[in-house]
Amino acid sequence: MLQSNVHAAHVATKKGEVRFHVKRIPFSADANALKAVFEQYGTVVNVQIPEERDDSRKIQGRRNRGFAFVTFLGNPRFPHHVYPVARRYDTGPDPSFPPIISGFTLVVSLTRENATLDPKDEPHTFKCTALYLGHFILGSSGAGVFHTDWESSSRVVSKIQMSIIFAERISRVSFSCHVVDFKFDVRFKDSKFVIERLGNGNWAITVTMQRPPRLFVREEDSVSNSWSLEDTWKRISSVYGYFSKPAQSNAAVVTARMKFLALSSPVQQTPQRLATTDPPSSFPSFGTCLSFRAQVQALEGVMTEFQDRARNFLLLDVFHPRPSVKVKPADPCLTITDEGLDFMVFYHLFVLISQSIISCASPSLVTIVSLVRETSTQIALEALRSLYDPTKRLEDGLKEVKSAITMASRAKRKPRSGIPSYCVFVLKAIVTPTRVCFLPAQLETSNRVIREMKNQFNVPEDHFLRVEFRDEKFDQKVFGNRLPSTASLVDRVRSVLDEGIFLGSRRYEYLASSASQLRDHQAWFFCQNDNVTAQSIRDWMGNFSDIKVVAKYNARLGQVFSTTRATEAISRAQKIKVPDVTRNQYCFTDGVGYISRGLAEKVSVRLNLRLSDPTPSAFQIRMGGCKGVLSVNDEHFGDTVCYRASQEKFPSEHSVLEVCQPARKFPAYLNRQLITLLSTLGVPDDVFINLQRSYSTDLSKLLSDAGRAQRVLGNFAGDSNTSASRLVDLVNAGFFQLDDAFLMNSLIAFRAFQMKDLQKRTHVPIVLDMAVVLMGIADETRRHVLQPGEVYASYWDSQMKKKKVLTGRVLIARNPCFHPGDVQFATAVDAPEFEKLTNVIVFSVLGERPLPNMLSGGDLDGDIYWIAPDTRFFPPSTARPMEYTAPTPKIVPHVTIDNVKSFFIDFVKSDNLGVIANAHLVKSDESSLGARDHACLTLAELHSKAVDYCKTGVPAVIPERGILPKSYPTFMEKKDKPSYPSKKVIGLMYDEILTVSEASKADPRLKPRRPDPSRRMLRPGQNLYEDDAQAACRRYYQDIVTQMNHFGVRDEVQLVTGFILKVAKWLKRKRPFEARKQITDSVSSVIQRYRQEFWEEFLGEDTETVAHLTYTELVAGRHLDSTQRSYVAAKAATWYKAGYECDEDFGGGGGGGRQKFMSFGFVVWDVLCEMMRGRM
Repeated sequence: MLQSNVHAAHVATKKGEVRFHVKRIPFSADANALKAVFEQYGTVVNVQIPEERDDSRKIQGRRNRGFAFVTFLGNPRFPHHVYPVARRYDTGPDPSFPPIISGFTLVVSLTRENATLDPKDEPHTFKCTALYLGHFILGSSGAGVFHTDWESSSRVVSKIQMSIIFAERISRVSFSCHVVDFKFDVRFKDSKFVIERLGNGNWAITVTMQRPPRLFVREEDSVSNSWSLEDTWKRISSVYGYFSKPAQSNAAVVTARMKFLALSSPVQQTPQRLATTDPPSSFPSFGTCLSFRAQVQALEGVMTEFQDRARNFLLLDVFHPRPSVKVKPADPCLTITDEGLDFMVFYHLFVLISQSIISCASPSLVTIVSLVRETSTQIALEALRSLYDPTKRLEDGLKEVKSAITMASRAKRKPRSGIPSYCVFVLKAIVTPTRVCFLPAQLETSNRVIREMKNQFNVPEDHFLRVEFRDEKFDQKVFGNRLPSTASLVDRVRSVLDEGIFLGSRRYEYLASSASQLRDHQAWFFCQNDNVTAQSIRDWMGNFSDIKVVAKYNARLGQVFSTTRATEAISRAQKIKVPDVTRNQYCFTDGVGYISRGLAEKVSVRLNLRLSDPTPSAFQIRMGGCKGVLSVNDEHFGDTVCYRASQEKFPSEHSVLEVCQPARKFPAYLNRQLITLLSTLGVPDDVFINLQRSYSTDLSKLLSDAGRAQRVLGNFAGDSNTSASRLVDLVNAGFFQLDDAFLMNSLIAFRAFQMKDLQKRTHVPIVLDMAVVLMGIADETRRHVLQPGEVYASYWDSQMKKKKVLTGRVLIARNPCFHPGDVQFATAVDAPEFEKLTNVIVFSVLGERPLPNMLSGGDLDGDIYWIAPDTRFFPPSTARPMEYTAPTPKIVPHVTIDNVKSFFIDFVKSDNLGVIANAHLVKSDESSLGARDHACLTLAELHSKAVDYCKTGVPAVIPERGILPKSYPTFMEKKDKPSYPSKKVIGLMYDEILTVSEASKADPRLKPRRPDPSRRMLRPGQNLYEDDAQAACRRYYQDIVTQMNHFGVRDEVQLVTGFILKVAKWLKRKRPFEARKQITDSVSSVIQRYRQEFWEEFLGEDTETVAHLTYTELVAGRHLDSTQRSYVAAKAATWYKAGYECDEDFGGGGGGGRQKFMSFGFVVWDVLCEMMRGRM
């Protein structure tokens, strides 16, 4: 019986492509032979020849079935009776038809599922007579200068062609270097065109790019019955780099390489190359040349039509009817050094140059460097930081630098004023296939290495550099399903790890990478000084000699880089090692120890926690070579810490107790993973739909109902979200009734943020009475009061100012969750032994298997758990937990740093965690079995394996067939993939929220308010503070704009509240809550700095330690006396007025247009609330 393998033929046709059915092909023909025949008619992008196997006769191999499918990009040049649309942009004689191969005359017809190509999708293709790469500076008049770094030479480059592919929204330039074909692609939204008429049918198209293009080389694979043009293009980092690698087996390529290198000569080093490992060559770096200029030949009518289409796609910046761009060789490059410059000033100057905000071809660059060198360090640094906006290109740069220096001089800042002692400025570089970009130094909570190197060895924090490997847009990985891991990209990563990154006189070399950094494709690099090297730091961290698994060795190095705050020094006498509770090869205390209450209270004081909240019941910590959680144990006395073997990862002499985070409650959500599992287990769809509907109704009435606003925001209030707490205070104080601009715009931002979360992630908030998220700890009581299947869970209700204890049956889960058994029931009990514990869930240490282990393989080293007492979430029954056994890790006799670097490369090549998660979501949506489908169960196990990859070194390999989706449900919004409308609950929720979102766009209540200070806030004595308030206000808004530009946030209120709709590209690879936390932590440090400035005259030397407290807490703590309160009110009223009336144009956010700022006065929101209540 003959079985057809026609699956390969059913490849989805992309927009702008046309597919034809070709019959009567010889059985011996392969895809490459057909492609060669059909290339005379147009651009062939795909050839598929269906195969058959004669199973009855057991013939080895396959042969074709005598027909094929050939796909073209754009309209092919076929006769009218075959395809009734002519290619409008081709000239010259038509090729002969019908095509013939091996003596067989082929029959060609349009496939039934295809119509003729829409004219608007047909690409424009131009033959180029010359190609230039370099830098284009466009003047305000529309004329400009193109500084040429490289010009095409017929000795090196031939067959230059420029195609504008409207269907794919890209411009493509292709060329050949000695029989080797290359191309680079530029997205429409990253480019602008300037078109000039040069005369005699010649035109110039100058393209300015926002970021470097993606560069490819064409390498044909082995002969087969399937061929795709897309598969033949392999991503590379540079033309020179491709030819400089000797490992080429193809004889023609070897010959081409020899010719290329013989004709290539070193060129002068550019500023960008100071920060790369690319060798100089006569072929320029695509990372530094962000403009290209193509001279093309075209008829007047063709070019006129092209201009019209370019305007429709917002591509055309300027059209000149005559030559208007001056082309000149690039000036001899200035080698920028850090000589005579403070290094941080030099670094921030290079931030602007590395991202082409200031062009390295700017004629004023020498003057700019001299000007910065002559300016004081602090003012120069503030000026350069204020200029950072990656969405802008400064025409010349000098005028803007002078203006920024003037503004910074007016600000009169105190050196590093108000910076918390536990924070440091972190330098960051993003390495792409073609360049190295630096980001402004960001204030972040420190880690042990940076902290101790500074304290013990006097190593400045700017000797550390955090490096991230990304694609050119910063929002994609270097490797991935869209970006195959070609040898060139692997070499790019390897060269940076081996050779380091050069910046001025410094060389930063690879140091280490934590497990979380590894997942983000990040690593720490270090520049050695006279006494400290990267290796000496690794030796100082601890003793890792017993670790024989490279992945685990890497994880242990990275453990020391966890973001922490140092608290109490713990002596040997204070540390007690206690045994783990183990049974049936399971550890019931995996990752958790305990701490005495007395020591916990000391730690809390060092963390400056709010006085109104109880002492945390647990802390996620690092202590020497130990990691995990310490729970507060009231049966344990003295200032002691009890740790377990499951917490001790390596020997270390470090003795300070460092805290990652204290235990606190988190708001609970439903997400797509949880909804999928609960729906699979039998929870009705109406439960999820009604919850979302109810919440969207609350959001729709947020701006008209103060009680509803208080209730909705209150669910997010508490330690984990201070902005929501502040907004609740403002609503309760009466600012809602004032229609206060800052509050109302904050509510608008909150609503938009929540609606986006509902649409993009099906992230449905759940009120506290229905579910809560808490950190897990173990039952440490002497008699183990919790029985198998029992838990103790309690949380602090910051609105009600009281503790709540859950009792009865509860459902527990842990994210991420993919297996039906990742959701389990437990019985919540109240017990007097746990009376002082809050914001934690306590698990029993009795039974056959630890409950945390049943929940997605959880443990107690800091994992947080979703707990729901609401019976609406209860399925009829739960499934058996997954029995997952981690793979046997790879062992080496002795781990070296070269092993660690190689593992880093292997990890970034094989990292497929996101691919697995997406595939699980699609398969569970497609299947009637939901998450019980066999493919989903396989993917759940693969996900566990992928999570463990950073510890085991064993990657999760996805099977080639039956697992990865071919189309996606519309709720995933994969615009570049085939999609289908989902009929499952997530699809229904998506459709409904989409309708609500569209309907709300016309709601007049959602229109932003204009600042209008209320007369109710006037106070006697305001005039005493007006000048200082206005100066502080200007400084504050300048700092806010710097934050906006750094994080790519376009709206001040969104930035300050944390309800952010859009962030910079480099943040998009992070999980949403991680990106948001990074932003809010940074902005909080700015707000705290100005709170300290406000309180300094009233609190004196205590300002830094108590300025984080609210006004009522300061009064209760007797930090303020009664005579000061009227002055505090007068100053707060002045800040409130200045914040609303400041009328300077600070720019910000890259959104265009002038933005009105308004948040300054609310730095002291707590004082304003007391004033509104009439208490001051």
